[in-house]
Order: sequence, then C-alpha cells, then structure tokens
Amino acid sequence: MAEFFKGQTRSPAPVRVQVRTLRKFAEAGCARLEATLIQDDVPTKDGKRIPLAVRYELNLCRDGQPPSEGIDLDAASRVLSGESPGLQQTDRGSQRYRVPLKERTGVAKSHR
Repeated sequence: MAEFFKGQTRSPAPVRVQVRTLRKFAEAGCARLEATLIQDDVPTKDGKRIPLAVRYELNLCRDGQPPSEGIDLDAASRVLSGESPGLQQTDRGSQRYRVPLKERTGVAKSHR
C-alpha cells in the first residue's frame, strides 16, 4: 500500500500511518478507527514540496472483519443474494447501488 501511495504522490519519502480509536463497539475487539497516511516532500503542480496527509475512518475488528454493529444486515444480505428491493439506484441504467447503512463507513478525507 505504501508503494502505491508513493506512486500516486510521486514522492520517494516514507509513508507513515497514525491510527487512533474513535470509539469501541460492544463487540469485543471491534472499534471505529481513524487512520492517517502521512508523507513529507510531496511535489505540487507549482513545483513546491509539501507534507500530505490523507485521513479516513473505518470500522474494524482484530480479526480483520468489520463489526456487525452499525450494519443493516437485511440490506447486506439482499445485495449478496442479488435482490434489489429496498435499494436505491444511483444512476439510471447503472449496476451501482447504495445500500442503506445505519452508520457511514470508510469516509475518506484529505488534508494538507
């Protein structure tokens, strides 16, 4: 992942990751995490070199799976089974759908 990040930023500087727990779920070993990827010496279009940080949040358990808390399991099972009732189509003719979730997951934000 670090090599991919370096390729995108065009900087050979090391990529650091800072992770902090935002809240713990009732499910043992599961939490809402904030992860920040940080890289110094990233070139800009005008030739400057700046530090770059990309921050995102995710729900994760120690076993690498997402916690069941906060997920609409009925909607998820409909998607996995190929059913579409209750789903909202995002654009006409597209196969992409939004699944109603009780909590947002994996929101990406970038900060300079």
